[in-house]
Parts: sequence; C-alpha cells; structure tokens
Amino acid sequence: MNMTLHSLLELEGMMAVLMAVGYLVYRRGIVTEKGKQSLVNLCIAFIIPCNIIQAFCKEQQAGTLGQLGRIFFISVTAHLFCILAGRFLFERYPKAQRSVLQYATVCSNGGFMGNAVAEGLFGATGLVYASIFLIPMRIVMWGFGPGYFSGGQSAKETMRKILCHPCMVGVYTGLILMITGVRPPAFLYAVIQKAGNCTVPMTMMVVGMILAQEKLGNLLSATTLCFTLVRLGMLPLVTLLLCRVIEGMDPVSTGVCVIMMGLPAASMTPIMADRYGGDAVLASRCLVLTTGLSLATLTAWGLLLL
Repeated sequence: MNMTLHSLLELEGMMAVLMAVGYLVYRRGIVTEKGKQSLVNLCIAFIIPCNIIQAFCKEQQAGTLGQLGRIFFISVTAHLFCILAGRFLFERYPKAQRSVLQYATVCSNGGFMGNAVAEGLFGATGLVYASIFLIPMRIVMWGFGPGYFSGGQSAKETMRKILCHPCMVGVYTGLILMITGVRPPAFLYAVIQKAGNCTVPMTMMVVGMILAQEKLGNLLSATTLCFTLVRLGMLPLVTLLLCRVIEGMDPVSTGVCVIMMGLPAASMTPIMADRYGGDAVLASRCLVLTTGLSLATLTAWGLLLL
C-alpha cells in the first residue's frame, strides 16, 4: 500500500490548508457563489477528466484488470445497500426531508472530491480504482436520483447524462489507452498532465467554499447528526466488511473502496432539493456538516486501514 502514517497526515494537512484558503476567499467575497459554481463546472468538465486519463496512462501493476472487476462488483453491492439503508432508516421523515436524506445516502461527493483523495492516498493506481468505483454511483445519481424528489426523467435523457458525463468519458478514454498501450502525442499528454495536476488544489478549495456557506451553529440537529453517522461511519464500515469477504482484494483496492464510501454528501444534493421541492436547507446543512467532518473521519479510516 502506498499510504503511510506520515503521508496520510501530510495529505490531510495539505487538504486542510487548501480548504481554509477556499473558506477565506469565499467569506471575504474574493470568489462569489457564481464564481464557485464556475470552478465546480470547470473541474467536472475538464480538470478531473484529465486527471483520470493521466492515471490510466501511468504504468499499472500486474493484476489491475482483475482488481477493477472486483472493485466494480463491490461498488454495485455497496450502492444497492445504500438504496436499501436509505429507504429503511429515513422512511419516517416527511417527504421533503426524506428525499434529501435518501438521495445523499446513495450519492456521495466521490465524483468531485473522491478522485483527489484516492490519488493522494494511493497514487495513480488508487485514482484508477476510484474512477471504476464511481461508475455505479454516477448511474444511480442520474438514473434513480431524481426519482427521490419525484423529478423523474426519460430513460433516453438519463442514459445521455450517464454516458456523456465528462468523467465517464475520461474513464472510457483511459481504459482504451491502458488496454491498448497507445499514448497521446507528447504535447497533448503534457496538457492532460498539467490540467490533471490541478485537481487536488482546485477541488479542496471548492470544498472550503462549500463549508463557508453555513454557520456552524445552524448545522447540528438530530437529523443531520444521524445522517452524518450513516454517511461517514456506517457505509464505509459495511464496505470494509464486504471487502474482507471478497477473495483477492489487495490493500489498495480495499482502501479505495472504504474511502470512497466514507466521503461526504454529494454537492448536487441542495441543487436537486431546490429544483424538485425537497428541503434545500436540510440538504445544505447535511452537505456542509459531512464535508467538514469528513477530514477527521477520513483520517480515522486511513489510520484503521494502515
């Protein structure tokens, strides 16, 4: 495993500083809400896909393809568990709150924050594994996610969003390059590398901007604390147990799966709630609280995995 105690603490310290920078520039008005959303769009449309392609182009360890199949299976199983857990745990809540809690249980911020964390802890191989792990979540996010808010969409529109998502295109491209051994021209690969290297600072500063949107005193309630325990504690624990019973899982594969399931609520949650009549205030508070606490819980999971 690439991760050591020193590298874990170093990564967490770097992430904390970058998040603090994002928090400060947002609070001081240097970056506005519109600017923050533009940065999010830039990361998803260009920077993160370049990061994914770059990881697939690096030399992978023997047996990588077999591990990808196991990781995909675990991801499918874990997300099915998320769907069932959300339905069971939050059924008693009013519709506006229930839709938020169930959606955020199934959909983490892995597509935005996860790649940076996986690469930081486990290197290029970890990023490749994380990209595969996220495929089922993207399918659930765009296929079933809107249904939680009674905002269903046509099968054609759902399929288009899934297949044409920039990060999915990055995965397709990376897999082709990894399997065929073909590499982009040097000047194009240099562009991909430079853009991909921006992933960690850009995404962590945006996370800090998200934290700046709510006051701490407004975040704590029985509902948000219960959800946080599920999102940051129960789901990665179940995933860890699942990894232990699957034969052939190596430490990096296990670490990636656990970390990806221990990430905060999806940044899309307040947007979906606002668009489809869910409790957007609760969505924002769940997002901010889980994002803020995830730095501590990810450290704890990292120490456990060591």
